[in-house]
Amino acid sequence: MKKFLMLITLACFMLSVMPTVSTFAQDKKWQKSKTATWSGTKDGITYQYKLEKNGDLTWSTDGSKFTPVAENSWADKGGSWYKIADGKLLRSSDKGETWNHVSDNSWEGPGGVWYKFDNNWSLMESRP
Repeated sequence: MKKFLMLITLACFMLSVMPTVSTFAQDKKWQKSKTATWSGTKDGITYQYKLEKNGDLTWSTDGSKFTPVAENSWADKGGSWYKIADGKLLRSSDKGETWNHVSDNSWEGPGGVWYKFDNNWSLMESRP
């Protein structure tokens, strides 16, 4: 029984210190995005998102005409929300109640494609 309790304690500890989803992107092979857009889904609709040079977030359903995103945020593959504020990428796993800094600026989009912003806010991607 002691061994079982020790294993449970160890498992709980390991889960508590596991990195956030975005840190798994560190081992990816990154390349600059050719389109500077990323995919996201909201309310069952797939959008293409783009960060404009002035820092505004825009979206499009057809990939050609982009309009400002009123909420200034997008969702990742797992349903967490992201936004850029004060020069940082922030993540919320509780529908925008609380926001935490994403230190490596990465997230996973639909289809297993990973995205991240480099130090100049250029979009990088890693495809499966």
